[in-house]
Amino acid sequence: MSIADDVETGVDEVLKPNWSITEGTKVPETEDIVLRNGAVKLDATYVYADMADSTGLAQAYNQKIVAKTIRCYLHAATKILADRGAEIRSFDGDRVMGIFIGESKNTEAVRAALGISWAVEKVIKPRLKAKWDDFTWEMGHGVGIDTGDAMLVRGGVLRRN
Repeated sequence: MSIADDVETGVDEVLKPNWSITEGTKVPETEDIVLRNGAVKLDATYVYADMADSTGLAQAYNQKIVAKTIRCYLHAATKILADRGAEIRSFDGDRVMGIFIGESKNTEAVRAALGISWAVEKVIKPRLKAKWDDFTWEMGHGVGIDTGDAMLVRGGVLRRN
């Protein structure tokens, strides 16, 4: 089978079946959602925390410093998100995503965002400068929050989703 045939067949297999959609009461694990046609509807608040200018960091410093800096950010953001009740479901480079559900999901998401900003300014930046005297890169970051009804699905193909 050619790649064109494989892609066409795969698209048809996504479009053809009816979807099995369930109402969620918790943030599902990957295996809780059927790959072929499963979905979970959830009223959720998402927090995306992203370190800014990691490309500039990578261009200016060696790989060990870059890796340690990114790990500091991801460690702090992940710990704070989890402490506020988020389920961590995604990492992408220097970005982490947490999902909040429940009555106080919006409040906890905002508290987590503020906590991550505190960690960057009061914990990570001073420690980076104290660790390396010539460290002049200025850590920045952004936190996005979105709330509403979501339909969680799995994407990709078997063993790559």
